[in-house]
Amino acid sequence: MFPPLHCSTLPRLSFVQGIGRATFEGTLKATFADFFSYEKEGAFGNIILQNGLAGTIGYFLTFSLLCDEPSKYCIEYRNGSLHDVLTFELIVCVSAIIGILGYVRAATIHRYERNAELSN
Repeated sequence: MFPPLHCSTLPRLSFVQGIGRATFEGTLKATFADFFSYEKEGAFGNIILQNGLAGTIGYFLTFSLLCDEPSKYCIEYRNGSLHDVLTFELIVCVSAIIGILGYVRAATIHRYERNAELSN
């Protein structure tokens, strides 16, 4: 079902994933530091909490999102179990959209609060 991985594919994939993660982590933490400059410990603790919660949810969904027969969105794992990857994809897309909307809202609130401080 999947094409074989060549020896050079995995290092390239790891390199690209590392660049993406470093960019995301750096930008995320800088944004939290700007938005919550009055309480940085709580802000960074919130990042840890969100990452842990997302990892826990993903871990448990791996075992609960099963399907009955192989199809385009029902993938058979090496151990023979069938997993519903469409639901995972939808969760990722919805989470990304909510994250973008949440960022826009937080940036608007931050801008409003900063303007209010400057005008006082």
